[in-house]
Amino acid sequence: MQKKHLAAMCALLVAFSAFMVLPPVFAEEASGSEQETTQGVWRPLNRLKLLIYILRNGEPSTLTGEPVALEGHILVMDLSGDLENVILPGKWVLNGQMITLKELYDEHMSGNEITIHTLKLEHVQDTKTVTVHFGYKITVGGSTAEAVLPFNIKVP
Repeated sequence: MQKKHLAAMCALLVAFSAFMVLPPVFAEEASGSEQETTQGVWRPLNRLKLLIYILRNGEPSTLTGEPVALEGHILVMDLSGDLENVILPGKWVLNGQMITLKELYDEHMSGNEITIHTLKLEHVQDTKTVTVHFGYKITVGGSTAEAVLPFNIKVP
């Protein structure tokens, strides 16, 4: 009788150990939908959480100034002597044609005053303020470029 109980306890202990160790191992191996970045893995769920946070907490704002530089998806703007960074999507619709952010910057923004409509997030602490602008509409001259997004942003 004792040997049967001891064998059953050992089997339960092995099974319990397997259930504790294997799920995290399989979770790390099954990374088919993750995107590799230079900083590491960016999971789609994190991207969705960020998007929901921006939509809930972002305040509409308008920036008017001259573009200084474009690095990736970040546009640096000169706003009366202050430099402000704006995060922009990669695809835009301008005059009924789809263009990339780089084309929009090179062909339409350089040397012109532009107006960017953004969702602004601001975090204030005692010694610092962090501000992030997410752009969705750009007006250059008389033309307006709208960001290609999976949703529409309309501000009353």
